[in-house]
Amino acid sequence: MGSACFLDLDGVFWPNNPSNSLFKLSKPSFEVLNGLEELRRHFSYVAIVTNQTSIARQEIGFRTAIRTVEKFLSQKHLVGLIDCIFVCPHHLNAKRFRFRKNCDCRKPNPGGILNIAKKYDINLESSIFIGDRITDAEAASRAGVGKVFLLYNDSVFERNLPLSAFEGLVRFKLIRRLEEALTTQ
Repeated sequence: MGSACFLDLDGVFWPNNPSNSLFKLSKPSFEVLNGLEELRRHFSYVAIVTNQTSIARQEIGFRTAIRTVEKFLSQKHLVGLIDCIFVCPHHLNAKRFRFRKNCDCRKPNPGGILNIAKKYDINLESSIFIGDRITDAEAASRAGVGKVFLLYNDSVFERNLPLSAFEGLVRFKLIRRLEEALTTQ
């Protein structure tokens, strides 16, 4: 069994954008690439777990989304850094009926993480998750991921609640850069 670093996409690879993030898949910043390289050296797998409501809102088609993700992952500077990506296209208010459901893969549910863990035989207790929202921390905690980190930015406070409101419910540590997850206890 190997360990993994699970990452959210929006808010981790580039600033969080409320919609159409799959249209904007481009080269991550130099800082993010350095962080990915460092994480890659410490974990057997690096995987992205992302909710993409732009699919549910019909802003991008599912097949187009998958092709966009494949194109993103095949960029020269990312080859070998990311093993897989799990995209949840579902939302309760989806325009397309097939995406309108309360699934187990939409964060804060742990299904996306658990799916990857099963496929790659990942030891969740020795793995980490880096996200930017409380829902990321909730999903990782529910999946049994050993350490959970949130990048410090405005979307951490998405529910307009202070972080103290989540104490005891979700365990996480705030970090400012990806590689801080390797040194923060």
